[in-house]
Amino acid sequence: MDLRSSRDAVLIIDDEAVNRELLKAQLEAAGVKTLEAPSGLEGISIIEQLGGELGAVLLDLHMPRMNGFEVLRRVRAGNDRRHLPIIVVTAATDRDSRRLAAGMGADEFLAKPVDQVELVAKVRNAIKLRRLLRRSISVQSVLDGLAVAIEARDRYTEDHTLRVAAYSLGLAEALDLPLDVRLPLFEGALLHDVGKVAVPDSILLKEGRLSEEEFHIMQRHVAVGADICAAMGVEAIVTQVVRHHHERFDGDGYPGRLTGVQIPLVGRIAAVADAFDAMTSNRPYRTALSWDAATSELKEGRGGQWDPTVVDAFLDVLSLNHHLMEAARMGGTRLKQMLALRRDHLASDLDIGTA
Repeated sequence: MDLRSSRDAVLIIDDEAVNRELLKAQLEAAGVKTLEAPSGLEGISIIEQLGGELGAVLLDLHMPRMNGFEVLRRVRAGNDRRHLPIIVVTAATDRDSRRLAAGMGADEFLAKPVDQVELVAKVRNAIKLRRLLRRSISVQSVLDGLAVAIEARDRYTEDHTLRVAAYSLGLAEALDLPLDVRLPLFEGALLHDVGKVAVPDSILLKEGRLSEEEFHIMQRHVAVGADICAAMGVEAIVTQVVRHHHERFDGDGYPGRLTGVQIPLVGRIAAVADAFDAMTSNRPYRTALSWDAATSELKEGRGGQWDPTVVDAFLDVLSLNHHLMEAARMGGTRLKQMLALRRDHLASDLDIGTA
């Protein structure tokens, strides 16, 4: 299933087709996206695949084979799904079932027959809380500490994550990506090197060329970072940035040796942003290139190491003296303040646009 199309969708789990169709019609009339599962087992399968993207679940309790109680138990057993809102649809007089479901982690209840006004209100509230929780988990509660931990070990990476985030956001604007991609792309760029917390200092700070074995250890940081993001329960796009920012357009990158559009677009964007900042920053093994020299490197690697469309967009952004590029040049407190403000605006605009 497509991640973008399923984001904030409501999964309706009910073995009765007429019940699913009624709930679907009521929600979609109010502009809420829906997915359907005719059994508890199929519902669990969808949640395992898309749990981080779903907005909420509408769950019938009394189903054959796997009932709603078992669905609740399995969902709440997964750390990455503890915060998925589950609204149980049940008979108003079924007090024992409601009490048991509440004890197993149900968040809300709707009485049958379902009132459309109450349904839409509860679902919208669940989705809104889900978005807020995603964002607070994804960056604010952990990012500053992780960034400090990484940069404290390597003075050469000072401001690196901020600059990569600025370049990535400038690219997202140039490519006219929707708000619900720009925000997690931005957050993923801030977290893209989080896996380096697992790289030994002897490798991370080495001034000479890495041996083949050392390079393989360094390469693991993308998988480690993706695992950290998954454990945090962030949006899938954030994890895609972290996992795929070292893939190459020609298939010679890592960790998956993906080629072309097999690489998620956000990974292709972060790859250009990360590479440009690496080239224009001092490293233990070489001094920084000028911006002109780095843009020449991007042109030479266009279609090989990097997506040509993304490279062209980035070169346009640089040539137009985009405000984010200028802030990246300056770095420091000014850049940090600008990015914090931009993130707040993105989050606010996204809430307004999807309310």
